[in-house]
Amino acid sequence: MPPLSAVDGVTQRLAPDTTWSQKDDTVNISIHLIGVEQYKCHVSSTHLIFMSVLGDKFYVVDEELCQKVVTQSCVVNVQGISVSITLKKAVKDGWRKVMTHSKEAAATGGLAGGISSDTESSTDTELF
Repeated sequence: MPPLSAVDGVTQRLAPDTTWSQKDDTVNISIHLIGVEQYKCHVSSTHLIFMSVLGDKFYVVDEELCQKVVTQSCVVNVQGISVSITLKKAVKDGWRKVMTHSKEAAATGGLAGGISSDTESSTDTELF
């Protein structure tokens, strides 16, 4: 996948629809965007940034994670109708939510809301 490049005429920054699921040791975040060809994804131990341009729209997920992940084990898979980001949990445990500032509740399957003071970062991983 080529890196995201600047595009003239892009005027809107939008938050794409997202859902998430989990297993004992991983969290999978699905970003629902059709036709992603270029993207940039940056994962630190407690932060996720995903960016893509589709037409004249700039889509961004820029959120603090509620718990730590192992950055070297993160995987991005573009699937045509969505982008799947698999994050390996630093500690095997059930997560009630994924993101600290998102508005949806965990029970709805969206990226859940709440506040967390855990903002420590360690090794960063750029995924292209």
